[in-house]
Amino acid sequence: MDDLDLLTIQAATFLVLGDSGRILRKNTPVGEAAPRFRLTRCASGSVAWLRHDVGETTTEAIEGLVAREPALRHPDSMPVHLADYLRLLAAEAPVDRYEVGLNWTFPDRLDYEHPAALVGSNTPGGDRLVAGLIERGMPEGLVGMGFADVGEFWAPWRVALDGNEIASIAFTVGVGPASAEVGVATMPGFRGRGSRQRRLPGGHRSQRIADEPSSMARRGRTYPPSGSLSDLVSASSVQV
Repeated sequence: MDDLDLLTIQAATFLVLGDSGRILRKNTPVGEAAPRFRLTRCASGSVAWLRHDVGETTTEAIEGLVAREPALRHPDSMPVHLADYLRLLAAEAPVDRYEVGLNWTFPDRLDYEHPAALVGSNTPGGDRLVAGLIERGMPEGLVGMGFADVGEFWAPWRVALDGNEIASIAFTVGVGPASAEVGVATMPGFRGRGSRQRRLPGGHRSQRIADEPSSMARRGRTYPPSGSLSDLVSASSVQV
């Protein structure tokens, strides 16, 4: 199984695709609207998906450009045809924003010594945490990241606590036929302290790829606490 196979598995995990391979919607508990276009590049090449309502002429033009995209050689590199993708999509409907992020491949084990308390869904500690949030209300930091209420804690989930304060949460974004998509959100005051590392137990399979669009606070990812992060980047994604 190569990188392109892994990216195809990832797409089938957090996107619902039609028989034609077009994007129908996001594979989340609330069925959020999907991006019109997603391009992911890795060392083996590029793969792209377009939403079902993108016109055939636009689709053909974009697919032609994707076929000529250089392979990913550096994590900071951008697609050479990015301006053309945006122009083609904008001809059909306004493009207000686009998101760029990196994909990471986890090692088989991710054990990490830490002092943080971990509580999860369907446990007594998790039940107490939820009850407290319902009684007191959601912390301002979580609300600011899109967690309006405890219904946004998509199970199974796990929270890292600093004392009685939520530092980071990992939650299920989508479950596909071969993998699961996990979202990680760290409260602003705890970023840069390793909370994303702390919240994660060992045992993640290396074929599960993580995705971190830089402009989406709720779609963070964790990485091993040592070594060069650039060595762990397996792909780079753009979605519109």
